[in-house]
Amino acid sequence: MIWLLNSSKAVQRTLAIGILLLALSGIALTITGALTSVIRAQNSLDEKRQLLGHLQMITKQLPLVAEQTAASNEAASREFLSGESESLIRANLQQRFKQIASAQRVSVISVGNAPDFVRNEVTYAGLQANLSGSIENLHKTLLALESSKPILFVTKLTVRSTDGLSLKKPVAEPVLVAQLRLYGALRPTTPGEEATE
Repeated sequence: MIWLLNSSKAVQRTLAIGILLLALSGIALTITGALTSVIRAQNSLDEKRQLLGHLQMITKQLPLVAEQTAASNEAASREFLSGESESLIRANLQQRFKQIASAQRVSVISVGNAPDFVRNEVTYAGLQANLSGSIENLHKTLLALESSKPILFVTKLTVRSTDGLSLKKPVAEPVLVAQLRLYGALRPTTPGEEATE
């Protein structure tokens, strides 16, 4: 330290400028790191918003998809839900639903029967369920349900977040809660089958 006091003014200035530049470099690196972290968090949030927008778009298109699916169910008999009785068909549908949700790592909060409806002389049995999981896993569950056979289709879907909107960086992927109604067509009974029951 004494050598610094005894050194020339030029050496002292050079050393002071060096320390200042080092401090400025440290500040610049800290700011760059913080900005990079904010940009990454924003990009992650944007991706999740796009996926949520895709889910909302699917929700808006569900009635059209349901009508198209119903028409194809009428044409192919192997696409109908089958079982010895309607109660067994519903129990099988609930079990199948739980297996698909479990395979996609989605928690089934509750599941129960939904009221039947009839369209074009075909009866549809359904269930209503509440699920929770990540955006990606809920999306995969919907795809798995609607692409499985016999064909099932979602007629109603409501998705909400359990987390409020916050400006701080999320610690983990947000958990969403979804409520949906899912239907499958029952095999129509022919007049001969009605007589034997």
